[in-house]
Amino acid sequence: MKHIILILITLLLIVGCAQEIQQPIQESTTLPIVLEYNNPNPKTHVVSIDYNLNPPTLNIKKGDSVVWSNIRDSYSNLIFAEFDVIIPGKTNVKRTFLSKGEYYYNVKETSNEGIIRVN
Repeated sequence: MKHIILILITLLLIVGCAQEIQQPIQESTTLPIVLEYNNPNPKTHVVSIDYNLNPPTLNIKKGDSVVWSNIRDSYSNLIFAEFDVIIPGKTNVKRTFLSKGEYYYNVKETSNEGIIRVN
């Protein structure tokens, strides 16, 4: 009789363990993590406007600024796709670029074209 009880207990333990193992394991939900890159050391770049743009192309980082320095005596009209800026003679205009992309512009009076590439 003791053997039968021992066998029954052993069978119950085996069946109970097997049922626990067969239960599906629930997967944990992982939320996507989006890291926003902030430029820890933003820089200011200068573009001189005379009869040419110097430099005509700039590669900068998100968060950097560009200063357009009109060294001419007369005004300059910078035309971007999204806005226009009139810079009086011998003055500066500054813009900080917060979005990645390519920004094309031209100087209306001289037909010079420039590109700001923001990475």
